[in-house]
Amino acid sequence: MAETTATMGQPASSEPASSRQACQGCSLVVETAGRLGNLLFTLASGFGMAKQNQLKFEIFCSAESHGGLVSTFPRLATIPCAGDTSKYSRLKLDKWGTFDESAMKMNVENSVMIQGYLQSYKYFWKHRDAVKDMFEFSPAIRSKAITLLKEWTQSSSVGADLKNAAKSTHPTEKNNVITVGVHIRRGDYLRPMHVAMGYTLPDASYFKKAFDYFRAKSSRTLFVVLSEDVAWCSKNINLTDAIVKTSGDAAVDMCILTMTNHIIISAGTFSWWSAFLNQGQVVYFRKIVLPGSELQRGLTEDDFFPREWIGL
Repeated sequence: MAETTATMGQPASSEPASSRQACQGCSLVVETAGRLGNLLFTLASGFGMAKQNQLKFEIFCSAESHGGLVSTFPRLATIPCAGDTSKYSRLKLDKWGTFDESAMKMNVENSVMIQGYLQSYKYFWKHRDAVKDMFEFSPAIRSKAITLLKEWTQSSSVGADLKNAAKSTHPTEKNNVITVGVHIRRGDYLRPMHVAMGYTLPDASYFKKAFDYFRAKSSRTLFVVLSEDVAWCSKNINLTDAIVKTSGDAAVDMCILTMTNHIIISAGTFSWWSAFLNQGQVVYFRKIVLPGSELQRGLTEDDFFPREWIGL
């Protein structure tokens, strides 16, 4: 594997990519590594970089893993797997949650493989509508998500109570319940290794503030909480207007979270992408890393969280 480095403008050019001559026939490649949230960041950021630098976009993956991607997001079928990348230049972006503007102004003379977590929305914000289209879930996943969300909201006693209350207090209005998806991640973030790296988790007070924000907007709000830690949720979350569920499938869970009217997220890229693909308001947990930690050194908050989102 060649260890040549892509020249970042020699130094990077200040010209917009549209006014520079593109490397004819060259590609920009990213690796498909990590779980769902990390993977989506890599693909979206690579897509945005390729667009900005007028390069073809390819994915470094096996035919099997490409097939897995396409089964979840069928529109990824239009993005090919890269072939032999041994002669490609390598560009490693070390700061996982910080935008490196020079990556949008590359002067490359051959195809380039981008390495790193690439977790900044600024790499693809100009192309966010195309990214959302690219990450449209398959009909099978959407169908399962729609069925479960409908079942959970209509069959739960909480949902029924909210509808009945709406009928009695607002008889002339539509009696629709406002759904707010809530993702509560714990699990692996509690492991000593992750704690030492600087991962943090929101406590019950964060979720109370976030719930109260939406409760103040409507008395007909139903919180659909998805979490692998049902015991913690039952102990720490006020469930008078909430239900705690999981489909047992990460893609289906994310799809459900994208379908609610609004969303509250915790830490992690799974939460982030559930929010980005949701069409409503987003409330996020700001203190996702410990100050001075290894993780904090790679994060620029303004590069990670869109300005439109509400941080608590």
